Amino acid sequence: MLAEIYKLYQKRRNSLIRLLEEERNELELGKQHQIYGAIKEIDKFLKTLEHFMNREKNDSGFELKNNKY
Repeated sequence: MLAEIYKLYQKRRNSLIRLLEEERNELELGKQHQIYGAIKEIDKFLKTLEHFMNREKNDSGFELKNNKY
């Protein structure tokens, strides 16, 4: 599930980067800054997802045998 979300946001990030690169001259400066900000936010979100995916992968081998809760 997390991997699917990761792929979706990675695709969106790449799309925004492509837009910024290909249409930089046609975009207003304010719009360029908005796109750049969106890319940075997606980067932060992707790093957070990576953290949880690694944590999920590392925790998958461990089970609590006497879980009383």
